[in-house]
Amino acid sequence: MAKSPLLATLAGLFVLAIPTAACSFESDAKGQEVSAQGSGNARSYATRGFTAVSSSGSDPVDIRVGGDFSVRAEGAPSDLDQLRIARDGDTLLIGMKKGIHWGSRRDVRILVTLPRLAEAGLAGSGQMRIDRIDGARFKGGIAGSGDMSIGTMRVEQAELGVAGSGSVNASGTVGALKIGIAGSGDIRANGLHARQAEVGIAGSGRVTVQVDGPAKVSLGGSGDVDLGPNSVCTVHKGGSGTVRCGRTL
Repeated sequence: MAKSPLLATLAGLFVLAIPTAACSFESDAKGQEVSAQGSGNARSYATRGFTAVSSSGSDPVDIRVGGDFSVRAEGAPSDLDQLRIARDGDTLLIGMKKGIHWGSRRDVRILVTLPRLAEAGLAGSGQMRIDRIDGARFKGGIAGSGDMSIGTMRVEQAELGVAGSGSVNASGTVGALKIGIAGSGDIRANGLHARQAEVGIAGSGRVTVQVDGPAKVSLGGSGDVDLGPNSVCTVHKGGSGTVRCGRTL
């Protein structure tokens, strides 16, 4: 039996809901651990050359793009002793040491600086703040209930995804944008403009973005999509969801 246009499109877009960098629930068992330097309420980690950051857990992560490599953590000494920073290829992994669970932690914060960010992922209930993204491509997403905010994005191709109830907030400009949501998550990007877009939702998720051109929308469930007054949409819908576009073909 041939697959319907709705199912075929959703199948491809749902891969975005769990981007590579966000598949890190077991990051505490992956990669080569980077030794901490320092003691007390601040630690640093000497590692360079990574282009992706993946965090699994509840500690907030601040990422600053454009400077030299730096990885630091601040917080209560007992909590910092449980933190595990590791490298897996081009990815910086932020997690907990083996056998340690996140539990109650007091004001731990991880600060990462790097010249270029190509991927960012958040698995769990934490927060990730990225000041800006420039370049040809970027992939970002959440698996869980976390929050990711992107200050300014200027890339040719971007992929954003949420699996669960998490939220992505972004602004800036993108040439080609792909968005996938599986669950009740939302992508709030009213300040993000894309020349073209593909959007897929399975569930009750919500997407708001400004598309200044063609867009393909696949909606299964009760989700909500708003692509702004300049969008020209092709829509495949199954369920009670709502799609708002400037014009629908």
